[in-house]
Amino acid sequence: MEISRRGFLATAAAAAGGAFADNPVRPNLTLGVLSDIHIHTQEQVPVFEKALAFFRDAGVDGVVIAGDMADTGLVHQLEKVAAAWFKVFPDNKAPDGRTVEKLFVYGNHDVSNYGDGELKSKGLDPKDWPAHKLVTDRKANWERILREPWQGVYAKQVKGYVFVGAHWGYEKQLDAFLQANADRLGLRNGKPFFYAQHPHPGNTVQGPWAWGHDGGVATAALSKFPNAVAFSGHSHYSLTDDRCVWQGAFTSIGTSSLRYIFSQYGRENGEDCEWVRCPVRQMPNLDEHEGKQGQVVRVYGDSLLIERREFVYGEKLGPDWIVPLDGSKAFAFETRAAKMVAPEFAPGAKVSLSAAVGKNRKGVDTPQVTVSFPAAKPSATSRVLDYEVRALAYTYDVDHEVASKRVHAEKFYLAPAREAKSGKCVFALSELPAGETVRFAVRPVECYGKKGHEIVSAPWKVSLPAGAIPAWAEQEIAAAVARYNAWKGADTTVAFTVITDVHSRLVGLGDSVDWSDSLAHQFLAQKAAARAGCDFLADLGDHDFQVGPKDQAEVDARLATTQAIYAENPRPVLFALGNHDHGDPKKKTFVSSARFGETFNGLMAKHGHAFKSGANKSWGYLDLPAKRTRVFVLNSSDEGYYGYSKAQLQFVADNLKLAPGWTAAVCQHFCIQTKAGYWIHYENTRAGRQEVFIKMVEDFVARRAGSADGVAWDFTKNVDTRFAGCFFGDSHYDNHLLENGVHYTITQGYGGVGDKDFPKDNGAVKTPFNRGSQMLVDLVAFKPATRELKVFRIGAGGPARDRGYSY
Repeated sequence: MEISRRGFLATAAAAAGGAFADNPVRPNLTLGVLSDIHIHTQEQVPVFEKALAFFRDAGVDGVVIAGDMADTGLVHQLEKVAAAWFKVFPDNKAPDGRTVEKLFVYGNHDVSNYGDGELKSKGLDPKDWPAHKLVTDRKANWERILREPWQGVYAKQVKGYVFVGAHWGYEKQLDAFLQANADRLGLRNGKPFFYAQHPHPGNTVQGPWAWGHDGGVATAALSKFPNAVAFSGHSHYSLTDDRCVWQGAFTSIGTSSLRYIFSQYGRENGEDCEWVRCPVRQMPNLDEHEGKQGQVVRVYGDSLLIERREFVYGEKLGPDWIVPLDGSKAFAFETRAAKMVAPEFAPGAKVSLSAAVGKNRKGVDTPQVTVSFPAAKPSATSRVLDYEVRALAYTYDVDHEVASKRVHAEKFYLAPAREAKSGKCVFALSELPAGETVRFAVRPVECYGKKGHEIVSAPWKVSLPAGAIPAWAEQEIAAAVARYNAWKGADTTVAFTVITDVHSRLVGLGDSVDWSDSLAHQFLAQKAAARAGCDFLADLGDHDFQVGPKDQAEVDARLATTQAIYAENPRPVLFALGNHDHGDPKKKTFVSSARFGETFNGLMAKHGHAFKSGANKSWGYLDLPAKRTRVFVLNSSDEGYYGYSKAQLQFVADNLKLAPGWTAAVCQHFCIQTKAGYWIHYENTRAGRQEVFIKMVEDFVARRAGSADGVAWDFTKNVDTRFAGCFFGDSHYDNHLLENGVHYTITQGYGGVGDKDFPKDNGAVKTPFNRGSQMLVDLVAFKPATRELKVFRIGAGGPARDRGYSY
């Protein structure tokens, strides 16, 4: 029965919140719509059968499944899908005898090799694996299991409506198919036709930020048909988000998932980012498997009525969507967003705070503050998708935002009555300014970004629990940063903190930090870097995995402790392997260069920093493009107790070919200029191939070509390149040497050097200090434009140990 839009809207509006049995207007067509059912084992089948039974009882004429039926692309999984289908719809028939059409397409999981692990675990011979995979012959498997013909792009007729489907990977053929068959299928007669594929057509559902869209290939094809209605899945976004319907050149509808909901990126309790730098989350991801969603779509003359369902509790997810197909584009994002009224907190709602040590998402014990608040009330048009939580530092009469997060409303993917009655957001205290007073402002946000009014906490002083940064360290950092800022002025600088030779025997941090142990001073180096706005940190080695560990388990514990100290640090850290960091192979307490590099420098790749590594991550370089600077971190124990491999030196030679105006610097453990760095009883100590490296950097400064011991370089084409210097640890004292145009600077480490070994005639300076009340960290900064470098001592020695040079 055809009905005018005006008549339909009047009738459907009355029916939107209730049972359709009360609606006197029968739809022209009724569809069940699912996606991403991900059948892996029999455990997932009952909810699929439940959804099919609901569709059957709702009188559907067909069921759309927009891909990802078989979770890991195995034949037995699609067989379970088919068995459930034919159980509910024997011979594709409902109990009243009507035909119910299968409108299915393959998704990426259906035609993947994700099942190889399962086949291997079953002990199957790899040569037999193809017989178990749908992708081996997607056509034959489809036709045998689902009992219907298969083709990459297909068309069907259901009660006078055309359905087009494109299987995964065939979306690129859609345009040609539509153009070739438009007249035969009547696609240009203005009557709605339906299309299904797995990924969202680009820049439709959820907008350009949608995960898993097709890049726009289907959008381009469907934009030629304003009467097209597309169904797509893949993203698993919840149907409680109004952005699941988009109207522009055509209509696009997201189908969510029957397996689990995908919480969105950028939320503290949402999914971790996979391909962009993402801070460590302080909250676990939501329990997305409680969300299992689908739709019943009723088609009238020029409108759709979309009933959104979830199949855990069997409830509606909200009022039905009435989507006109008359060209008005009533579901365009801009149109709907303009009509939305933001959700609001109830009068008198309060924000409460609590501080404690908790585990972040990686399981690391972290000092945290939890911001708690009651759930906001939905408005007449929208419900809460997430909350914006801002930390505000109060200075004079102005609030300054110092941190901001978004956090999903708990249970946002269920019926409104099942939403959580409260919400929370967790900050690591390292994300807040230590010692300052902050307030936390919270406001509810609906899916298009419209925000309700804020509620604000009482003032709270940011103070760590046991293990807080001690007052003496705060004072030392503040003093050094003040000297640095005065020297820096308005000039552009490259700055980094240096800590070296901590030589700690600490196995674990425990519940509090012992500041008398030098390992804990790595926290202080991070704090100093944050206060100074450093570009990176340099840890120059000798954490001491060699002396003391009784077995490999203790070495592993020490590695984990050091890694945990840096886990929350947002800045790049260059870790140089020291001679004490390889452990002791004779005692079978060994740390390979590759493992050291992956454990520490590997953190940078995980955090999204531009670190380029060599054969293993124990050496490489960090680029600072905005400051035209490349900083190398080298492994001076890459070959032997001290020594470079040829591969490492050739890597340096190749990557010292810099663009005009770039500056290079090198950080490593052992000082290759032994007359500046040797101990008296070790004056003959040399690193293997150190002469090769010295000759190379001297030639870089002079822009010469050269070679030695199989390593070759040519810097004759470098233009206006600069060398800020080499920075070392190992010697346990301060020193500086200028030799043949190259500056070599040593930072005093936390390890000691006895009087009998301390060289008294090479310019070395040894500053006494107390680990329990003094830092021993250098803040190094240089100005690329003027070629000035300054080292500021944080802690022991204070301003007297500041030093500098021009290069």
